Amino acid sequence: MKPFKFCRHVKEDGIPCGSPPLRGENYCHFHLRYKGYPLRTWNRCRLGGLHFTRSMAFNLKAAQAALKRVEKLLSSGTCSDPERAGMIRYALQMMVSDLRYMQDKGEIGGPTSRRPGVPKEA
Repeated sequence: MKPFKFCRHVKEDGIPCGSPPLRGENYCHFHLRYKGYPLRTWNRCRLGGLHFTRSMAFNLKAAQAALKRVEKLLSSGTCSDPERAGMIRYALQMMVSDLRYMQDKGEIGGPTSRRPGVPKEA
C-alpha cells in the first residue's frame, strides 16, 4: 500500500491540515491559494515559453512569426506537449492562410498597415 501524503500546512494551534495535496504539490488547493502560489491550470500553461494573444488575429507578420516559433519548437524535440503544439500549428497555418487571402482581397491592409480591419488604400 502506498503511503498517503497530507498537506504540509500547520495551523496556528499546531494541528496539521490533513487534506490531501494537489498532484505534484505539497499543499492542498486552499493552502496553495492561501500562501499566494499561482495554481497550475491548463489555461495558464504556456507551450514551451510561447505566449499567444488575440492581437495577432489580424496581423499577418505576427501570425507567421508565431507559426515559425511553434515549428521550431516541434522540430527541436523539446516540446512538452507535442500533440497540443501540433493543433496550435494547424490553427496558425489556417490563420496565416486566411490573412493572406484577406490581404489579397483588400479586406485588410498590407504589411505596412498597423491597425486591424483597415482597408488597403487604392
